[in-house]
Amino acid sequence: MTPRHLILGIVLLVVAFLAGQEAVQLTYWTALGPGPGFFPFWLAVLLGALSLLLCIRSVLAVRGGKWEGALPDRDVMAKMAVVIGALGGVVVLMEPLGFRLTMLAMYLMVLYGLGRRDFLLSPLIALLGSFGAFHVFTQWLAVPLPAGAFGW
Repeated sequence: MTPRHLILGIVLLVVAFLAGQEAVQLTYWTALGPGPGFFPFWLAVLLGALSLLLCIRSVLAVRGGKWEGALPDRDVMAKMAVVIGALGGVVVLMEPLGFRLTMLAMYLMVLYGLGRRDFLLSPLIALLGSFGAFHVFTQWLAVPLPAGAFGW
């Protein structure tokens, strides 16, 4: 175990606490059974328990030794930045551009950023992932997705 595990455990513990704090504000039980707060509450409890276990194991594994490689190398950090940047772009562009165009750009960015530079297969994956997922959700599952300013 490395300090990365301890840092991850602490971050996930904070996320679990915040998720649990939001979950207790929802109705836990209704007359029909579990309410909207039931599953988020128990998922937060499970995440918190596993995060705490990760922290404990990380601290116990390091007694008497030094942690080496506390941070990932530059290549891994760049890939993480690409994924986080793509998710941020999805948040910003989903309403104005719509699901299909936003997800097309996100797929292309992530595939290229993670090292897939096949100029035939990558656009095909992006097209199937964006337009295919839109079709499945809107036509088969009847879930409305944003169409954007261009109508597609």
